[in-house]
Amino acid sequence: MFTPLRMCHVSLLVVREQAPETALTLARLGVFQPRVSDREIEALPELPARDYQQLVTRADAHLDKILDHFQLPAAMPDATGEPPDSRQLEDLDTQLARHWQDCSRRDEQLRRCQEQTKHLQHLQQSLDTFAALDIDLALLHRTHHFLDLEVGTLPPDNLQRLGDAVGLAGYRLSPFEQSDDYVNALLMGPCEQTAQIRPALEAAGWQPLPLPDELSGRPEQLRADLAQQLQAVEEQRRQIESQRDQARDELRNWLDEAARTLGRARPYARLADTLHGRGGLSMVSGWVPARDVATLRTGLVAALGDAHLMQVRPPRPGEQMAVPTACRHARWLQPFVSLVKNYGVPRYGEFDPTVLFAISYVAMFGMMFGDLGHGLVILSCAPLLRRRAPRAVPFVALCGVSAALFGLLYGSLFGYEHIIQPLWLSPLSDPIYMLKAAMITGVLFILFATTLTIRNRLAEGDVRGALLPGNGAVGLVLYLSLLWLAWSAADGGPPWTARLLFATSLLAIMGYSAWVNRDTALVERLLIVLVETFETVMNYISGTLSYLRLAAFSLNHVALAIAVFTLAGMLDTTGYWITVVLGNLFILVMEGAIVMIQALRLEYYEGFSRFYSGNGHEFRPLRLTGDNN
Repeated sequence: MFTPLRMCHVSLLVVREQAPETALTLARLGVFQPRVSDREIEALPELPARDYQQLVTRADAHLDKILDHFQLPAAMPDATGEPPDSRQLEDLDTQLARHWQDCSRRDEQLRRCQEQTKHLQHLQQSLDTFAALDIDLALLHRTHHFLDLEVGTLPPDNLQRLGDAVGLAGYRLSPFEQSDDYVNALLMGPCEQTAQIRPALEAAGWQPLPLPDELSGRPEQLRADLAQQLQAVEEQRRQIESQRDQARDELRNWLDEAARTLGRARPYARLADTLHGRGGLSMVSGWVPARDVATLRTGLVAALGDAHLMQVRPPRPGEQMAVPTACRHARWLQPFVSLVKNYGVPRYGEFDPTVLFAISYVAMFGMMFGDLGHGLVILSCAPLLRRRAPRAVPFVALCGVSAALFGLLYGSLFGYEHIIQPLWLSPLSDPIYMLKAAMITGVLFILFATTLTIRNRLAEGDVRGALLPGNGAVGLVLYLSLLWLAWSAADGGPPWTARLLFATSLLAIMGYSAWVNRDTALVERLLIVLVETFETVMNYISGTLSYLRLAAFSLNHVALAIAVFTLAGMLDTTGYWITVVLGNLFILVMEGAIVMIQALRLEYYEGFSRFYSGNGHEFRPLRLTGDNN
């Protein structure tokens, strides 16, 4: 639960003809993650699966396009049967390419139908503008020697003024469509006066109305022609879709079989970069959880018989970074797993902080947002997330339960402090006590995090790193001596033992820093030692003080409730309850979100940064489906 599964390195040596069946068997078992080493690449330089991978990639691309054209889901890979050979893949890809050409032609035809439909609909919309004109629209396209015809739009307020102005030049302005915002009008007059009326048109806000070239004729006849053309295009589209549906019904079973065939071919294709060989032999190596080694061995014997050689060994010293991390978590922990992965994946052998994170995060949220009523509201919202965010349901529910439990401890119900009796104390009744409790919580958390740092480094075999740095065993002694000095300062001064521990651990940290930076110049080394030592001490002090926000936000929660009730008390009964309800909603949304962020900050920066590297990589076994990269 707290550490990743123990892993074993497995090397498989098979004859080249058996490599596709080996890959398919590994994918069926789903316990093997391939990973090749530089040593194996040098010994076995050939890549026997590279050409096969290119065939599978090309066939997969054709199949995906065909399924998308027919709007069909991909069939699940078949766990039975044998992987196809290269000749079978070439034949399958040839057939898929031919079917894709037919699909591509239909797609192009449908695209043209769609474009034609949009164009005709645009013409209909343009025709609506000129529908009230009882003239042949072809007149508006022609260039006349004596008569100037123009259609435009202008603001209604300028209609009369423009009509009078152009009338002086022998023009006539005839409105044919009007609304509150615009007037469409036909402008007619002698061509020789065109330049004279242009200033008046610009001053009136006249804008010419564009007329598509296709609109030539009377509006009634044009409308009928456009409707007829739309009907013809729609009929053509239906015929193409009917052909597509017919082809889909004819090819459905064949496409399912093609998808299953490619599903059996993909495992070998995915091994193209990790399967190496020489001559007639091929080898693939990788990582398997130790508990699944027997399953792997049994599955390979059942599929290949004795035609393989399997070697198993534990990870070598210094090989931790190459080993993938396999963790198993309960379903209710999945939202917390995601938050931990946002920081990083645990390195192999490193402490998995998921359970610790879940418990501490929920507890800190409740301590900062303790209210029985608010917690129950959050809890009641959890089921509402089942459809949109099902993985967040446990997270929201646990935060609600924690807030409700701390609400019972604080005696708070929707901000009211007098309805229920606190099982512990109301935060505002003794703020100093709350600050002490928060600091003690921070001290315990930092002590535990530093202990985990020592544990992780010992697990890696880094004994020096576990003992000497500021976040190792010496740092733990330094922090304990700091706590001892602070605790005893109020009782007549710290004892000499506390001072000795502090001085000894401080000198040890300074000496280690000087040794690590021994290749630098003396002045630079001295400066580095002083800065790193000061940073170590301040890191412990500031980290401890950061946990005071646990108490600060619990006090802030009460203070916000008091502010809401003070404002509500100034109003009548109706205003009082409206203010109380809206104030509680504000506290739930705004303060709840802030508390979630603050709790996450404490986890990441005051917890994970002390003991968790998060620079591992997740175990992704070869499977028939899913991402195996």
